[in-house]
Parts: sequence; C-alpha cells; structure tokens
Amino acid sequence: MCSRVEEDFTDGPVRKLKSDKVRISRLCMKCGENEGKVVIRMNDPFCWDCFLVYVVHKFRAVIGKSKLIRDAEAVLLAYSGGSSSSALLHLVHDGMEKSKFKKLRFKADVVYIDEGATFGWNWEKRQEIVFHIVDFCKSFGFTYYITSIEQVFKLIPHSKGKDLSAVPTVMKNCCQCVPQNQDLEEKLLKLLDTCKNLTFKERLVHHLRTELLIAVALMTGNSKVMLGTSGNRLAVQMLSDIAQGRGAHVALNTGFSDARNEDIMIVRPLKDFTNKEVALYNRFNSVESVTSTSVTTMTTSRTSIERLTEKFVTGLQTEYPSTVCNITRTAEKLDSHLGHTTESRCALCKAWLDTSVDNASALNSLRLSHVLSKGGSLVQQNGIINGHDSDDLSDLLCYGCQAVVSQLASADYLPQHMKKSEKQQNLRLLQKESIQNFLIDES
Repeated sequence: MCSRVEEDFTDGPVRKLKSDKVRISRLCMKCGENEGKVVIRMNDPFCWDCFLVYVVHKFRAVIGKSKLIRDAEAVLLAYSGGSSSSALLHLVHDGMEKSKFKKLRFKADVVYIDEGATFGWNWEKRQEIVFHIVDFCKSFGFTYYITSIEQVFKLIPHSKGKDLSAVPTVMKNCCQCVPQNQDLEEKLLKLLDTCKNLTFKERLVHHLRTELLIAVALMTGNSKVMLGTSGNRLAVQMLSDIAQGRGAHVALNTGFSDARNEDIMIVRPLKDFTNKEVALYNRFNSVESVTSTSVTTMTTSRTSIERLTEKFVTGLQTEYPSTVCNITRTAEKLDSHLGHTTESRCALCKAWLDTSVDNASALNSLRLSHVLSKGGSLVQQNGIINGHDSDDLSDLLCYGCQAVVSQLASADYLPQHMKKSEKQQNLRLLQKESIQNFLIDES
C-alpha cells in the first residue's frame, strides 16, 4: 500500500511536465528584437542569427580554453559522414575563412575510413558512398584522405609510419575507394564473426577505427585527431563504459582531450553540443550528412549495452533537457591520471592497466572462476591469479578489454601489432619493476 502511494507521488511531477504548456516569448532572448525561431533549452528561444553566433562561440571557446591546439599545428579531422562530423567540418572551415575575426589558425586535413566491410556491403555501394564523401570534402577545399578499416591489419609494432610495409593504403585527394584487398577483408570478417556479442563487437570496431586514425595521422604528419563526437554520444558512452567495466578510463574516453597515445592526441571540440544543436546548425547552414551507420544500426535497443543506454539517455533528455549536460559535466570532474600506479598499457585500447589489485579482490575472484570453468591450471604470482597459458593476452589487457577478448573464439584473429607491441613494452616495464628495489637512488 505504501509503495503504491510512493509511485503515485513520484509520478505526479512527470505527468505535470508532459501536460503543462510552457509559455515562451516569441522574441529572441539574446537580442530581444527578432522573432525566436529555435528553442535550445526549455525557455530559451533564439533567432537564427543569434543561434549561429551562440554555436560558433561555443565551438571556438572550447578550443581556446583548452590551449592545446597551437598556431599552424596540423590537425586531422575524422569524418564519418554523420551529422556531427559534418557540422565539425563546416565549423572548422567557417573559422578558417580570412574574413573572420580571430580565425582558427591550425591546419586541417580530413580522413574518411570506409567501414563497409564490417556491414557486408558490396564494392559498388562502398564506392557510391565514397563519391558522396569526396564531393562533401571538396566543397570545403580540405586535403582529404580515404582509407578502409581493414587496412588496420597492415600495421606492425613500433613502426610509427616509418616502415612502408606497415603503412595502411591511403588515397589522397582521390575520388575512389582503397583498392580491394581480399586477404585483409577476410581477416577482418573472421575477427568480427568470432565475436557474437554485439556489445563487444561494437567496442572492437571502435578500437580498430581508433588505431587506424592514429596510424593515418602519423603517416600524414598530423599531431592531433579531431573527432565530431557530440555531448549526447559522450553521455551515452560514459554510462555504457561504466556498465562494461571501463570506469577507470571514463575521463579519457569522454573528456575534451585523450592523450593516451604518446604521438597523437585526440580532441573532441563538440563535447558540449547536444544532438539538437547540431541538427539545427546543419539545417541553418544547409549541411547534409552523407551516412551514419554502425554494427547496431536497425537493431533493437536490447541488442547491446550502448544501444540500451542510448534509449535511456534519449528518453531522459526529452523529459529533462539538462540530462546530457549533467552527465558530461560529471565526466569532466574525473581525473584521467588518478590512481594509476603503473606505466603498462592495454594492448587493445592503449589505456593504463587497471588490473593491478590486491589478492582479495573481485577481479581475482572473476579470474579464478573463469579459469576453473575452462578446466585450466593456475599460477599465482605476486598475489595475482593467472592462467597457465603463456600466450594468454589477459595480462596485457585492461578489465574492459578482457571482457571483449573473452568473447572471441581465438585472440589469434586480432591484428598482430595489438598483441606484440604492448607485450614487448610491458615485458620491459615488468623487468624494470623487478629490479627497482636493487637500484641505487641517485637523489
């Protein structure tokens, strides 16, 4: 009886929000003269001119406040064909025009990664989309590069773009797809086919895409990669990361800057933009998106954790317009370096390992259960339980990526550079730690 009363009490304000009509002045809240055309928040109407100034100022402010992008620095714009990355290209191009006061002074190139192989698209469909991508990039005058996601299998450890055999095939200012490579496509499809869980498949494709973006940036001489990820997407990613055991890396995955890679920094200047603001900006400037497809497109909300989280956040944002802002602001308060006592990196996501825990921990209990369920033998070293297999990748992965690899039929299908590079690095770090107590402190 009490629970029923509580339900009625808590449901009241929600129904009231849906039924009450908020009286909004038709005049722009900024200039107070023109008629309001768009409503960003609950009671904030803007005219088109003031809305454009508001968006441009927000974009430039987040870049200027960070002080990370220097004058004449080479930045690679990652273009997916979606609405957010299309808005990013338009904002950057608009800010670089000579007529603009305090124009953006960094140099920008564009890269598009063809992911058609992950969706099973035929060559003709992939080529058709590339034609649209090229037309869009040409309209802004950017130097653009076209590559495909299967090219990530050409990378080898520690090449940093200097070894020609490790360089992915990239088409510069060319209006066609990367030449088809059946061997690389077969490796990609084998890897994805072994991962039956869409949650982990989506994460795996994300890691492959990021690896390729870093490689292309190194090859083309860019020091930063700029993503067009909106605040809605980052809010969804933050909650889904926590649900997937990636809470230790939330600040890296959702903050403005991601410096986990020593050579290339990833920045997200649209992190404060909602999807509504992006859509209105594109409509005002007649910016059309080309394509926006993922492995969970046209699936139900229960197919993956990220899709379910997206449905939850979108529904909450409809009722409470400050939801996305509150989630992203919470993520900003997290320290990406707090609590990291090791320099070892995850072989898959390249974040700091979060698996250095005490013997009596939930993580070691999960390891014990996982190994015993497979009938494996155990080795206990420094209080950490490991499987006996010397080729096991679990010691080189963070907790979230261990869950991804555990869904694969075999880790042998992963790109070789992911397994070898971090294994060599972590072995050197372990050797250094083992002799640390015997070294003389120079201070």
